[in-house]
Amino acid sequence: MINKKDLPLILLEAYNKLMEDCMILQVPFSDFININFGKFYIRFSDNDPQSNFHFTLSNPQLTSEKKTAILAKYNPQTEGLNVEYQRILEMKDVGAALHYWANTVQRYNQNHSQPQEAVIKQYEDDWFSEFKSMDDNAQTKTFDPQQQLYFHRLIPAIKEAVKYREGDFFPADIENINDDLDKLQKDVTILTKEQTMKKFSKVMAKIRKGSISNYFQLSGKL
Repeated sequence: MINKKDLPLILLEAYNKLMEDCMILQVPFSDFININFGKFYIRFSDNDPQSNFHFTLSNPQLTSEKKTAILAKYNPQTEGLNVEYQRILEMKDVGAALHYWANTVQRYNQNHSQPQEAVIKQYEDDWFSEFKSMDDNAQTKTFDPQQQLYFHRLIPAIKEAVKYREGDFFPADIENINDDLDKLQKDVTILTKEQTMKKFSKVMAKIRKGSISNYFQLSGKL
């Protein structure tokens, strides 16, 4: 395991700047891409549980020209090559490579294999549009503790409401809704307001698809 004092100072400082940049870069794609940090390890992943798409950064290093660089592994490689690829990237080039990868994943999400996927996306956009007038700092700040507590109380109530009308849903849909709610409850303290509402919008879209009466009943209580 790399110790920070094993690295040249210029490399350590460049890596710290890269971590900050990555958090900012993820914001526009936060509705479908998750980010996780380890020790000198950054992983972006598609939040589709059936997807193996990722963009992983590790092993910061100096090139032979003493430029700061990092190992990048990602899938898909390009829009025409759906395989994992790895290369050494100069840190200054990570942003462009990550943006290309994220746009490729986004284009996958915009192409639907079933009509119901397009319907769910429309429902999700309809719900999220209600929150576009949130504070100016919605992309950078979390909800305050009282608002986070509200979500912690709301989420079990939503799960109970879905369970009460479980006949309106396919079993797999209930499992997906509950998984999404569990993740949201776990992460609400670290997600920005916008990230929270995008993830919540996905849940409400799935509920609307399964049970319109349940959706309007829940909507009226929020």
